[in-house]
Amino acid sequence: MTNENEAPDLKPCPFCEGGETRIEPFGQTWMGQKYSEPQFYRLTHHGKLPEGDGFETCHIQFRAKTPHDLVYMWNDTRADLPDDHIAELEAQNRELRMQVIASDSQAQMAYEEQGQLEAKLARVTGIANLIAGRMMK
Repeated sequence: MTNENEAPDLKPCPFCEGGETRIEPFGQTWMGQKYSEPQFYRLTHHGKLPEGDGFETCHIQFRAKTPHDLVYMWNDTRADLPDDHIAELEAQNRELRMQVIASDSQAQMAYEEQGQLEAKLARVTGIANLIAGRMMK
């Protein structure tokens, strides 16, 4: 973009370094002849993360009053952080991701255990009903 009133171009994603990034208006109301001005703008990014961290997709979304503000927020995501602080944050992010993966794994195991317990309960209930039916005779 070259116009002084327009925001500069978006930099690549600081996490996946690629993907698609869009800025769209939101909160418009139909006024009979045309739509009202947007209440805010939303930046949405979808990309593919490098392999090795347990996640495949990069999805970022935030909003601001103007597209210009969104571009500056997007382009400044890592500008003021020293490299050692970025490395520390990336390490914390990897640890949190591993915790999410472990939590998902635990939830899956609990779900499977619940299914096994429900099957056992159904068998016990069936046996109890069978015994009760025989006692009624």
